[in-house]
Amino acid sequence: MQNNKFKNFNASKYTKYFLSFSLAFLLIGVILFCILGFNLGMDFTGGSTYEVSVGEISDADYNNLKQELGTVVSNEGVRYTISAKNSGADMVMEIKCQTQDEAVQQTLYQNLTDATTYTVTSTGFQGATTTGEVLTSAFIAIFLALVAMLVYIAIRFELISGVSALVALLHDVLMMCAFVVLFRIEVNASFVAALITILGYSINNTIIIFDRIRENQKMPDLQKMPYKDLADLSVKQTLRRTINTSLTTIFAIVLLAILGVPSMRQFVLPILIGLIVGTYSSIFISPQLWAFLMTRSKNIDKKRTPKQAVDSTNTTNIVEAEATPVK
Repeated sequence: MQNNKFKNFNASKYTKYFLSFSLAFLLIGVILFCILGFNLGMDFTGGSTYEVSVGEISDADYNNLKQELGTVVSNEGVRYTISAKNSGADMVMEIKCQTQDEAVQQTLYQNLTDATTYTVTSTGFQGATTTGEVLTSAFIAIFLALVAMLVYIAIRFELISGVSALVALLHDVLMMCAFVVLFRIEVNASFVAALITILGYSINNTIIIFDRIRENQKMPDLQKMPYKDLADLSVKQTLRRTINTSLTTIFAIVLLAILGVPSMRQFVLPILIGLIVGTYSSIFISPQLWAFLMTRSKNIDKKRTPKQAVDSTNTTNIVEAEATPVK
């Protein structure tokens, strides 16, 4: 049942504003990507990992040690990240260094050992072959997810609905990538997982709206309604549910971003922006795109019908003329 609170709400009135914002944001992202590129993590660049077992340590001592170890690594001109693993008596500082030079790796290990009284261990090396496989697998996973969603929606609803949903999903993914480039968030395996997670969240809201559109199309008193108005009505009827679902998830993600460890924030921040973007794209972009494509398809059919009728009439006249004997 339509909620009175949203009875005067028409999503199509605001579509141009959200599209303008998205285009401007994407343009900034493309420019920065051409200049700076992604801030690739070790999952895609390769490197070495070192662990320092610190056990129970105060926050002040932890921060001081983190700064000292960071200085040791930066002196070698190597990009790095330092994060905490476990907690309490089992706390371990994990140092990821983005270098594939074996000599530099040995130097880093020695310098880190000399810089602290804690035990330093080297836990692994990730080469270019492994990073290439990770990157290839990431693109394949995202591509297969998009194709599977397109096929499902095309079968469940119609092809135009599938195309509209796919365009909205691409919009969400590109906006997440622009956000990551703009704020220099590290792109690693967690970011790929965040992308696939957002694909699932975004398509969920879109399917709910398309399902309501399909139900409204079957109602006798709405069958002659223009597609634009039908899309607005369907969005209006599902708006309360869409907002409540998205806000519930966003609140949980915000708490993880505030209270979680730094490594967790790298995962939840892209998801947070993806949830926000996915919510407004499912309300203001995908239904309006569906209405535009449906209207355009209907207009094309109308243009073709008179031509086919004329061709049919001409053919009938020619046949009749040939069949009529000349006196």
